[in-house]
Formats: sequence, C-alpha cells, structure tokens
Amino acid sequence: MRTGKHERLPQKYLTVVEECLRAYVDKVYNILLEHGYNLEVTEIAFVGGGAAVMKRFGNYDGNNIQYIFCSLQRWQKLI
Repeated sequence: MRTGKHERLPQKYLTVVEECLRAYVDKVYNILLEHGYNLEVTEIAFVGGGAAVMKRFGNYDGNNIQYIFCSLQRWQKLI
C-alpha cells in the first residue's frame, strides 16, 4: 500500500482497503487534535511503514510534517 499498486488484488478489494486506510489516517489526526496538537504548526514525524500510509492517505501536507521511511535497524542507529 506504500505505492498504491497491487497487481494481484482485485479493484473492489483495493477500494475497500484504501477506504479503511483513509479512515485510519483520519482517526490518527483526530486523536492528535483531541490532545491539543495544532496540525499547522506542531512538528510531527511519522516513521516507518506508518509514514507511508500517512503520506499517501493523509490530507495534511504542511512543512511541519515529516515522513521518515527506514527500517527499524536503521532507525535504531539514528537514535
């Protein structure tokens, strides 16, 4: 789902999966808002596979939101 391409999955199932992922992304952003984060100014970093989902299916593209794609081993080396 990182690229939106899946050769083996029929379109009717792909549509359901995409709808569920959009609902998941909305839920994540709503939780952030409920906890008082301002999505226009708060620095936010999504990391790993979740970053791909948030970037592809999210509606927020501010300069304050980062998407970091790396393996767990690489991430552990960075921190």
